[in-house]
This record gives sequence, structure tokens and C-alpha cells, in this order.
Amino acid sequence: SQPKQKQNPAGVWRMAASVLITVLVGALSLWLLTPRESFAAEAIAHVKHEQFSLVRTSETVDDQELAAVLAASRLRLKPGAARVSYAQSCPFRGQRVPHLVVQTEQGPVTALVVTDAPTQPRERIDEQGFQGEIIPAPRGVIVVLGQNVPVDEVAKTLLSALEY
Repeated sequence: SQPKQKQNPAGVWRMAASVLITVLVGALSLWLLTPRESFAAEAIAHVKHEQFSLVRTSETVDDQELAAVLAASRLRLKPGAARVSYAQSCPFRGQRVPHLVVQTEQGPVTALVVTDAPTQPRERIDEQGFQGEIIPAPRGVIVVLGQNVPVDEVAKTLLSALEY
């Protein structure tokens, strides 16, 4: 009978390590090449989820309710700066953010005030029937979205009236 060949333990470990590294590099490459949902797409999905808030109305949110939603993100809105018809603290990208609907002459505009977002340049949004902008703010960004409604005025109002 032939003598049994002894396997070299160091060789086995080297082989296992090289297989593991190959698998990790492959997984990382796949993760990096897979497009993650854009900030704009996530904001639109959130607004669509709360579509009921996008109505034209003359009613406004109670001042204390609005103040409480904003205070949760260490924000304040100058009194009388905007006609806010909807104010909630909503989950968005792993944090709770103020979700506001501001009434304009042309219709409702949604604003998400994302204080923990990384700083980014101003970005126009025009997808899925929504138009808007992602605007750099003193902390994070403000996302303003509307459907066939100019959002620029609301963006300017919030940038000047929100106190960080």
C-alpha cells in the first residue's frame, strides 16, 4: 500500500485565503457597480407615498405643530414666512426629517429638509412627473418638489426663513 500524503496546513490556509479574497473583491466590485437609488428618486418615492398631502388648500398647520416638527431637527421657521398646509417628521434615508407642504398661488410644493445629508451642489430634478431642486442649506440640503408648479419661490423662501 502507498503511504498517505500529508497535506501542508500552510498551503490549505493560503488556498482558503485566496478564495476568500477573490470572493470579497468580486462582491465589492458588484456593489460598487450597482447603481443605488438617487437622492431625487428617493425623495420622489417618499412624496408619492404621502401623495394625499399634495392638495391645494387654504388651511394651514397649527403654528405649535409646525414648530414641534421643525424643533425635532433643531430648526425654526420665521413666523408668517410660508403657508404650510402639511408638516410631519418623516423617516428618510435613516433619519427623521421635516416634510412640509407649502401652498403657492400655482399649487402645493413639497419640501424635505434633510439636515444630515452630505453637502452637494444644487441639482435640478425632472423625473416621474415631478420638477424640483436639491438645494444646499446651512446644514444638509432642502429638496423641493412640485408637479407643474414653479418651486423656485418656495426654495428661496425656505432658505431665507429657516433658522438653523
